[in-house]
Amino acid sequence: MKVFVTGADGLLGANLVRALQAAGHDVRAFMQPTSKARTLDGLDIEIVRGDLLDEDESALDRALRGCEAVFHCAALIDMRVPDSLMWRVNFEGAKRVVDASLRVGVRRFIQTASASSFQFGSATAPGDEDGPFPPAYRGVAYMESKAAASAYVLEHVARGGLDAVLVAPTFMLGPFDERPSSGELIRQFVVRRIPVVSPGGRNFAYVGDVAQAMVNALRQGRTGETYLLGGKNLRYLEFFTLVAQAVGIAPPRGVLPKGIVLAVGHVGSAAGAIMRRPVLMNRRMARFACLDTFYDPSKAIVDLSMPQTPIEQAIEESVRCLRQHGHI
Repeated sequence: MKVFVTGADGLLGANLVRALQAAGHDVRAFMQPTSKARTLDGLDIEIVRGDLLDEDESALDRALRGCEAVFHCAALIDMRVPDSLMWRVNFEGAKRVVDASLRVGVRRFIQTASASSFQFGSATAPGDEDGPFPPAYRGVAYMESKAAASAYVLEHVARGGLDAVLVAPTFMLGPFDERPSSGELIRQFVVRRIPVVSPGGRNFAYVGDVAQAMVNALRQGRTGETYLLGGKNLRYLEFFTLVAQAVGIAPPRGVLPKGIVLAVGHVGSAAGAIMRRPVLMNRRMARFACLDTFYDPSKAIVDLSMPQTPIEQAIEESVRCLRQHGHI
């Protein structure tokens, strides 16, 4: 099958392209004209350069023509960018890909949603695909723009014009994270030798497992369904202890009280306002760092045959990639 992949040079896209090739599919990779990423070097794929925000609709139509399936992975994840840009890329960009797919007659559409569109839970009662949009994320451009894009896809499924499946990855780790993206969490811990961590936690997934589940969604995914693509729920103390073991440095010594984390966030926001530039830790990021954003990937494991690679391997491969590109 000829498949079209947006954001093909990113962490998820680069792993997805390889998984698609391994399954025997022909890949047409869509990349920004200015991208210098080397994550696709040496692969036997067709590369098309363009901008999802290009006002010329015919350009995207030409790029999509001849493809039977679309994997829309392109998105902005850096919450420090202006909200307007976040909405343009994550919502308007997705809307343009959906509309073009309808115009050229794509047979199946795989939308990369976000686990953050669903209410998270605790270690004993993790969140799932039936959860509502989390109140904690109201007003946050990344989460709201991704949720709006998913709603647009489902709207066209309901109209009967689009055969689409939504996949919602949690926090991904693994190879081909050249920039880095999610690997930045590991990089900051290693470079700064952070002695204590925040009290929250999250669900960590091996990006190779996510890519395989997405490939399987081509034939196994049910139209209009959403699948949380997750792995292991870990508190940050557990996670960074595993990172320290993989890198060979001292593990964190303890967990900061929530009040101190929030206070640091307030100071960061004030400093950012004075310097007029984004900071690593602001009020919003501090609040998120105290949440337990745990999810249950059972539906994807059953319906999409999603593998569950040990998180230790995901960390080791992420560390190897960071070292390869000189980030640590």
